[in-house]
Amino acid sequence: MSKNRKLYDLEIEYENLSGPYKAIYDELGLSLQDMSVLEIKHFADDFGIKIPTSCVKEELVDYTVGRVLMPFMPPSERICRKLWDLFKEGDNEIIRGFCELRDGEWYVGRVVIFPPLAKLHDLREGDKIEGLVGDLNGIKMLVTIISLESDGIERKLFSDIHVLSGGRMCNIEGTVAGELLSGLRVGERVIMRDMSLDLANSIAQSFTHSVRLFIDFAPEFESDMEREIFVAEFSLGREEKLAIARLSVERCKRLAERGREVTLVVMGFDTLQDSDIERSIIGAGRCFDTGGLTVIVQMSEEKNEEYKTIATRIV
Repeated sequence: MSKNRKLYDLEIEYENLSGPYKAIYDELGLSLQDMSVLEIKHFADDFGIKIPTSCVKEELVDYTVGRVLMPFMPPSERICRKLWDLFKEGDNEIIRGFCELRDGEWYVGRVVIFPPLAKLHDLREGDKIEGLVGDLNGIKMLVTIISLESDGIERKLFSDIHVLSGGRMCNIEGTVAGELLSGLRVGERVIMRDMSLDLANSIAQSFTHSVRLFIDFAPEFESDMEREIFVAEFSLGREEKLAIARLSVERCKRLAERGREVTLVVMGFDTLQDSDIERSIIGAGRCFDTGGLTVIVQMSEEKNEEYKTIATRIV
């Protein structure tokens, strides 16, 4: 990409940008270069950028990147050019986690994701992401995506995938779960009237791909991204608990979109006390031609009266 080029009424001094901004500039530029001119114009249109009528593709890329970055760039910025230099300086950190949408902004944990990156990579809640965190105007922000599990994968939205009326048999490993859930099919919505923590873990471990959601648990129980365990501990506020519950469901959907047969095991369902989140959990079970989502939820007698019509079995 050209540097220090005056683009119509916009001038970008590339060499004066700090490392995080250069990293963003380079990543956006490379992504746009892979697009057609028409796709670049559509991307620019999403940001309300007016494209000049006559310019070659290289100028179009520079112009669009500059316009997208301008609102975020303070005038006094300078560090080295290559991403590797950012690591050597030690001013930035690597973060891994799941993408989450809060109040119109994308986050991974407590770190904001730079908005154009979310658009470029078609981020969805529950996507697993690894990126470089920079300090932009005093805000911790993910400025470069190092790895994203959905990159290069064509995927439909969970809600747009055709649902099969009869699911395939689940592949269950383990005697306890095998006997308790005999004949279980992919996409079932199971209500468990009584399920201990040991049983919940045993059930989850009996499936190739499982996600666990534990609500109102003691602080010694912690979320574990690698093992796909989401814990909403007792001391959290209601909104934080609901956000964790929602993220666990979205995580399952992203796995199912990629053709995985995933099982969601939930404890503490009754404490949610939010009908929208409750319905999103119990109603998420479905089977696709490839992949699907099976839901197993611990629920009290009083609660299962409310949801027994949507459940495929009550154990």
